[in-house]
Amino acid sequence: MVIYAMPFMYRPVANALQAINANTLTEAGQSLGSNILGILTRIIIPNILPGILSGSLLVFSTVFAEYTLTSLIVGAKFKTFPLLLVEYTRINGNVAATFSVISFTIAWLASILILWVGSKSVGSSTETLRAR
Repeated sequence: MVIYAMPFMYRPVANALQAINANTLTEAGQSLGSNILGILTRIIIPNILPGILSGSLLVFSTVFAEYTLTSLIVGAKFKTFPLLLVEYTRINGNVAATFSVISFTIAWLASILILWVGSKSVGSSTETLRAR
C-alpha cells in the first residue's frame, strides 16, 4: 500500500521543495546561527506545509477508496479502515450515510485548511514585497 500511495505524497512535497529553494534558506538559517533542527522546524517545514497537506489529502483519499486492493493484499487477517467500513455499511444502511457525511466533512475541512495555509504563506510574501 505504501508503494502504491507514495507518488501521491512525493509529487506535492517535491514541488513545494523546488518552489522554496531550500539550499538558500538553509544557508540563511545557518548564517543567523540556527542549527539543522531549527532550520527544518522553523523554516523548511512551514514553507512546504501546503505540499505536505495536499499530499496527505491525496494519500488519504486514495487509500480510503481502495477497498479492492486492500482486500486482495490483506485478506481476512487484519481489519483495515476500508475493510471495516465495507463491513459496517453492508450491515446497516444508515452507517453508510453517516460515513459519507463524515468523509465529505474531512475532505472539506482538509481543503479549507490547505487553502488557508496556502493563502497565509502567499499573503505574507506579498506583504513583504509591498513593504519594500
